[in-house]
Formats: sequence, structure tokens, C-alpha cells
Amino acid sequence: MKIHQLDKALLINETQLGTHLNQSVSRGQRADFALLLAMLSPDLREHTPLDQLHSPAYSDAVLRQKFEVPEPQPLAGEEDDYPKGEAEAMAFHEGGLSAAHLQHYTLPSALTYPPLGTFGYPENLYHNFSGHQRRQLASDAPEVVNMTPKKLLDALTLSKRASQLHFQT
Repeated sequence: MKIHQLDKALLINETQLGTHLNQSVSRGQRADFALLLAMLSPDLREHTPLDQLHSPAYSDAVLRQKFEVPEPQPLAGEEDDYPKGEAEAMAFHEGGLSAAHLQHYTLPSALTYPPLGTFGYPENLYHNFSGHQRRQLASDAPEVVNMTPKKLLDALTLSKRASQLHFQT
């Protein structure tokens, strides 16, 4: 494989050009500026330093155990997180704000409790779905359409012809 003469220049980034790039801009030499930019490599892998970092492999669990840090507060609660929130509310009613804080810091409850049974959608959006859409969400097997473009074109043509016949009668 023969390497072209321009590829032997190994011009990777603008620091290799020195002040030539700045001088072409300040002197208004558009052709020289365009040539210098064209000679730079567009490959991002050549611009980015790829030095390997030799950091020890610490996992989140190992660091939490080493520094005795509790588990993080969950952002969204699930079905088994409701008793934690209930215990925190009960601690507030029985012992006040300090008891609720203590309960929260020892066993943090979730920040939010999304509605159950809405398949991840907000409750107001889920209730606007039609019954068919709710049944479709509840079914275990999602509808997957494996149509080739030819089959899709045939189905659309057939649908259009049927629609035209229906309007004529």
C-alpha cells in the first residue's frame, strides 16, 4: 500500500502549524487559511489524548462499605418503598420534625412516589388514554409489526382502494 505524499506530513492539530494559522487570518489570506485547515486531520481520535488511566477498580458498593456511607436516597419509590414513607410520616406525627429527620436519615424514603399501575406514565396522562390503549399497555406481548416495505406498500394500496370503493357506494 502506497502512502500519499500529503499523508506523510502528519499534521494532526493546530499547534503543529505554529503561528502560520494566525498569520493567515490576520493578513486576510483566505486560501492559505483554507489550505491549512484542510490539512488538519478530521479524525477526532487523533485529537483526543488516549492515555490509559491506571486507577484501581473500586465499585460503588466497596467505597460505600469502606467509608461507611449508607445507601443513597432513591429518587422514585416502588411498591415496597411505601412502608418507609409511612414510617417517616408516623415518626413526624408521634415525635415531631426531629423524629422524622432521624427516621429519614436512618432509612431514607424516596423523593417521589409515582402512581402505581400506570406503566410509568403520569396519572393525568394515563387516564386520558382510551380503553384500547390501556389494554394494549396491560398486555404482556407488545404489538410488533414486521412489515417489509413491499408488504407495507401493498397494505396501503389495498386500504386506499377499499376506501375509494366505500366512498363510491
